[in-house]
Order: sequence, then structure tokens, then C-alpha cells
Amino acid sequence: MEGVYLIGAWIPGGGENEMATAFAENFEAKMGMPADEWHAVGYSGMQVVANAVKDAAEAGTLTREGVRDALGAQTDIPVLIGEYSYSFDEERVPHFGMKVMTVKDGAFVEATE
Repeated sequence: MEGVYLIGAWIPGGGENEMATAFAENFEAKMGMPADEWHAVGYSGMQVVANAVKDAAEAGTLTREGVRDALGAQTDIPVLIGEYSYSFDEERVPHFGMKVMTVKDGAFVEATE
């Protein structure tokens, strides 16, 4: 498997991102196992939802409709996955990017070439 390239939303261990690395360390300390891609995706999704709830509350529209509208307006929310930023476009399609990884010394790392 050495040298194989693949894509994914999460680099095991968090990669080079400080927030993602802290999440990976805290997750393993609390749960007793390493975080996987689905843990990072779930946490990132909740970051987006929490930010939308905060925005709705600050706007005085903390209702289902207000949160829904705030959710569709989220841009550049720091997350653990992809390019570490989550946004919706004008058609409410989410964008966060993917990572290209390779296997180096038996571990997944971000590909640099």
C-alpha cells in the first residue's frame, strides 16, 4: 500500500491543522480510540449547526425557520474536514473540499505532490 494515493475528508490524526489535531488528541483521550473520518464529519457538521443557532439567536430569530435560514447562509465556518472551511453556495450546496492523501511509512498523510 505504500505510495497509494486516495481522497478523503479527514486525515487520520488531524493532519497539519491545529484544530483538527487537537480534536484527534481530545477524542482519543476521552473515547479510548482514534477518531475516524465519520467522527470528524459529525463534529464538523455540528460546528456548522451550532454557528447557525448562534447567528439566529443574535439576529433575534431563534425559531425553526430562523435557524433554517441561518444554516443556509453559513460561510467560512472553521471545520475539521476538507480544506478546514465550510460554506453553502447560493443554492445551499455545501462546500468543504477534500484532501488528497498518500500512504507513507504505513500511515495516511496529506500528499504534497
